[in-house]
Amino acid sequence: MDNPKINLKEIRENKGISERQLSKITGISQGYISDLESGKKSPTVRMLYRIANALEICPHYLLPVTIYCSNACKKWSDIS
Repeated sequence: MDNPKINLKEIRENKGISERQLSKITGISQGYISDLESGKKSPTVRMLYRIANALEICPHYLLPVTIYCSNACKKWSDIS
């Protein structure tokens, strides 16, 4: 199964931060950041928070819409 691609590259570029800079700030290797951006790897929750903190955004902005929506729908169906 393919890993869902997080919205990292677009957000990072909009903030004017290079992969190298993000790597230094987060302590996550530049190669791993590249793999996250291409969808080759998925971040752990802890890693997601580290990246979001470095980019000064809420972590859910990094999640693909399909994951965010499917989790919201699941929670809604649990309530119903």
